[in-house]
Amino acid sequence: MATSFEPNAVSVPEIISLLKELLPKEADSALLEDIALQSSYIVFDHAGETLFRAGDAAKGFYWVLSGAVEQRFGTSLSLQFEKGYMVGLEEFLQQRFISTHWVSLEPTATIFIDQRCFEHFLVLDREMLLTHTQLAQQLIQLKENLKRALGTSLQQIA
Repeated sequence: MATSFEPNAVSVPEIISLLKELLPKEADSALLEDIALQSSYIVFDHAGETLFRAGDAAKGFYWVLSGAVEQRFGTSLSLQFEKGYMVGLEEFLQQRFISTHWVSLEPTATIFIDQRCFEHFLVLDREMLLTHTQLAQQLIQLKENLKRALGTSLQQIA
């Protein structure tokens, strides 16, 4: 199975169009262009392609622009996410290793945002990224609450 890393597979205006679907209408067009230019556009061409494996270093995160991904907790439990989801954001912000296996469920277009890109965007539009950071922190808390509520059935969730 081949993952496309071709920078010319899609134009910057096409990436910006995909980003506009995910962000508030008032998002700055210069920022959207900068995100499209600074991040890496990656397409997972087939179902079952790996975005992250449990234990991978969180050197960045994938922002799903189209398609769907699955987070696998062992062999019997999984969660599915669609466009707009930021795969690996939690671990990236906490500077931890990826805790679960992530795969594409269908052809899935993403942008990969590494530490350098993230810091660049933080300088450009601190308020927008802080919103995402706050959301990630809320999700981390929700996950901790679920682990406490469900006990040992989710103990493998880091």
